[in-house]
Amino acid sequence: MSYTLDYTDFVRVEGKIVRDIDGKYKSKVNAFTKPVVTKNWYTKERKDLVNIMLKLNTITFNEVNKVFKTKGYSGLRPVHVELVKRYIKLNRVAAYISGKSLIENK
Repeated sequence: MSYTLDYTDFVRVEGKIVRDIDGKYKSKVNAFTKPVVTKNWYTKERKDLVNIMLKLNTITFNEVNKVFKTKGYSGLRPVHVELVKRYIKLNRVAAYISGKSLIENK
């Protein structure tokens, strides 16, 4: 039986990348919790979230959520902030706003 390598088989331990197929080093704590009801995003919400994050010097969930709520929105979770950070870092803001995948072809 052959085993295909996957990126999830590797973790960083003390600055080195280690193969961890048995889960010895992986965190047992899920950093993001799923809500009971999923949020449906509108284009305006996505644009506003990106604009909020681009205007902040230090992007933290609490700061972003505070501004997000003042604009009348709700349902923001830490995973949304982290996801938008990745879109911004990879220069894929237009893809995020239009609802495209992070790794989809431009």
